[in-house]
Amino acid sequence: MKKILFLNLPDPPGKNLCRDFMGGFGAAYRSSRRTFGHDREILSIPPIFPAYAAALLEHDGFDPAILDAQALNLDVQPLLNVVRKLNPDIIVSRLSLSSLKDDISLMKKIKEVLPDVFLIAWGTICKIFPQEILEEGTFDLAIRDEMEFTVLELIRALNGKKSLSQVEGVSFKSEGRIIHNATRPFVKNLDVLPFPAFHLLDMEKYVTFGSSTSLFFPDLPETSSVPYFCIYSSRGCPFNCVYCAHPIAFGPWRAMFPQKTVDEIEFLVNNYGVKAIRFLDQEFSLDIDRAIKICDEIINRGLNIHWVCETRADRITRDLVRKMKKAGCVRVEMGVETGDPELLRSFGKSGLTFDAIEKAFRITREEELPNCAYIMVGLPGETWTTVEKTRSLIKRIKPYYLSIQIATPLPGTPFYDMAQKMGWLISDDWSDFTMFDPVINYPNFSMEDMRKARIYLYTNAMFQEDFRRIWKAIKEARFGYVAKKIVLGLPNIAHTFYDYIKYRLKGKFTHV
Repeated sequence: MKKILFLNLPDPPGKNLCRDFMGGFGAAYRSSRRTFGHDREILSIPPIFPAYAAALLEHDGFDPAILDAQALNLDVQPLLNVVRKLNPDIIVSRLSLSSLKDDISLMKKIKEVLPDVFLIAWGTICKIFPQEILEEGTFDLAIRDEMEFTVLELIRALNGKKSLSQVEGVSFKSEGRIIHNATRPFVKNLDVLPFPAFHLLDMEKYVTFGSSTSLFFPDLPETSSVPYFCIYSSRGCPFNCVYCAHPIAFGPWRAMFPQKTVDEIEFLVNNYGVKAIRFLDQEFSLDIDRAIKICDEIINRGLNIHWVCETRADRITRDLVRKMKKAGCVRVEMGVETGDPELLRSFGKSGLTFDAIEKAFRITREEELPNCAYIMVGLPGETWTTVEKTRSLIKRIKPYYLSIQIATPLPGTPFYDMAQKMGWLISDDWSDFTMFDPVINYPNFSMEDMRKARIYLYTNAMFQEDFRRIWKAIKEARFGYVAKKIVLGLPNIAHTFYDYIKYRLKGKFTHV
């Protein structure tokens, strides 16, 4: 029987990857690290899909292994040493967009160490470019569709139980040709999946540190570490926003039963001491009643956990927020994207309104549940006038946290097709597609404008927030806090104020 290894590759020098983000293309954060690995300060997202696939293989009598080189912070040579020692016959490895060159380079090195190993690529990029991935020469097969049951059938085929040509959702090399098998439908019922094979992961490596600790536990010092894990209680999104790859990667919205979801959480709490959970659902509360039932299950079972989720602003109600907070939710993240009505209607969150956005942030603020607003700079039609409208919206909704990304046309999305057709793309190097670096240039809003607008929105929000907190402390007669905030934060406040004025003038007098 063939030995199977699921390999989660380490991050390349200069980057930290969250491979599940951006519809499975992977978001990349800058790093000063010059080696392969992963910085401790950035949460390492566990390889959940391989853990599900490994569990299915174990149920079928196979003996798979999982190597999370990201969580283990492995550089090239230590990685090769571990893989050589494991000596698998088959390696299944995820490819991410901005690390594609580095991912392929590492797999080539593994092929040099294990010349006979059968290399399988998976990930959203394999769905979009299976031909190109296989023509590159390193991989023997690419998984295009949802991976768990595809892997099960694939390993059966590679062990001689069926033909590769019968496995849906894959492309592979055969006698000098590349064969693309039929598409595999998305799994409709997620409850058929067993628990992920947690026991194959080094669970002690999944801990918070630094700012990620304060995200889940604001009262703990950032030097503390807390066992954490991630959960997909649902997959997919029905809204098909032009820039978003979630519908491509995850298909239509499907959800586990609330009881099954909390069964997984309870298992993590009881067996691995997990205290923090990040729901990776694209739309946690698309079905509000189901979200409330998940909260009720957590409460009724007495699970003492802190958790974070993402959802749409128009799927927020006061009853839901109260229930979420009681169940341990410490942050809810919502996509806002832009403050311009036309951009929101044409290119932002499909079907969302500013009334719904403002209501959701008002409810979460009044119920004292920390919120986070996701903003996107550089959607088609962006100008400094629309940036000003976004600044005004941020000021109105007063988000507790703010995340500002640069609009990036991901391959396979309508935005990418539009950018190609209009000649907006200024880079064909996937390494630049990080969501934090511009890869497009508009005639009336350049890539430099995008960088400056991002700084402007951040500095404005920081300045307003510092002012609000100081003013609140003055009203509460907390003059010690005021003095400390002003004295210790004066250089930062001055720098923020300088940036705010500079880009305010830039937006008001140069472009509008």
